Amino acid sequence: MRLPYRTFLLATLFLAVSGSAFALDFSMKTLDGKPLSSQSLHGKVVLLDFWGTWCPPCVSAVPSLRELSRDMRGEPFVLVSVAVEEEDGPVKQFVKRYQMDWPQVWDRNAAFARQAGISRFPTYILLDHDGKVLNTVVGTSRGIEKSLRAQVETAVHAAKTAKKAGPPSGTSTR
Repeated sequence: MRLPYRTFLLATLFLAVSGSAFALDFSMKTLDGKPLSSQSLHGKVVLLDFWGTWCPPCVSAVPSLRELSRDMRGEPFVLVSVAVEEEDGPVKQFVKRYQMDWPQVWDRNAAFARQAGISRFPTYILLDHDGKVLNTVVGTSRGIEKSLRAQVETAVHAAKTAKKAGPPSGTSTR
C-alpha cells in the first residue's frame, strides 16, 4: 500500500524525533525581562514554539496557540514562544498586536534554536513534566494542531498523576 507523500513525510518525521529520552536544558529571559529556565518549569508540561514574524505558517498558528494557552490555564502547563528574529522591536509589536499573552522569548542570535536543533519554522517541542522531550513537530495544519493539543492533554494528565503519586520510593524531595 502506498501512502500519500505528506502522510509518509509526517509519519517519518514523527518516528525520527518522538519519544527521545533527552532533556532540553535552557535559561533565558522573557520579553518582559523575567527569568525562564527549564529548572523553573520543572513539574509542568512545556510546549516550546519556535517561530518568526517573517514566517506565514507561524503567523497562522497564533490563534490556535492562543486558544491552547487560554484553555490550559490552571493546569501544569506552559506555552513558551521563542521568536527567532534579528531585532526585538518587531517581536514586541507582533506579540502585542496578536495578544500573545503567554511567555515570549526573543532568541536574538538563534542560539537556543541551534541548541534545540531547529532549522525550520514553526517547530514545536513538547517537554514532559520532567523536562524530557516527548515530541518535536515541524509545520502547522489543522491535523498538527489537533495532535499537539491531544499530546499536551495526555502529558498534563501524566503530570497530574505523577504529582499525586509523589516521588518514587527511596528518593528525597530535597
